[in-house]
Amino acid sequence: MPSFIVVASRDHIQTAKEGNFIQAGHGKKAPLQRLDAGDRLACYSPRMQFGEPEKCQRFTALGQVADDTVYQVQMRENFHPYRVDVTFENCREVDIHPLLRELQFVENEDAWGLYVRRGLFEIPDHDFRLIRERMGCGE
Repeated sequence: MPSFIVVASRDHIQTAKEGNFIQAGHGKKAPLQRLDAGDRLACYSPRMQFGEPEKCQRFTALGQVADDTVYQVQMRENFHPYRVDVTFENCREVDIHPLLRELQFVENEDAWGLYVRRGLFEIPDHDFRLIRERMGCGE
């Protein structure tokens, strides 16, 4: 079962958790088409709020893709993002910094920020299990 990291501000992840969905790449369809039902998602938030400078740098949610349907919604008159439904787990947020040495997708700890600039990317199973464990999911 593939595992992915989706990158979005904390406020956007909170909205997604409340609605049981995820968006990626500012609502683009293509990234979501890579996901299948059952794929696991770890949500990483570099910032607290979209467009604001306050850093978050935490994993803020964890879930599983509910089905293969990618659908479009209207949020504003000129913004129609694509989404996929996700079942989120009850987890606590966790700072990324203590995990950097153990995450296999981070090949150079000094340049770790480069790895999380992508909006949605696949990670090794080891990394997903580590993030899930540290987030205390299901406790």
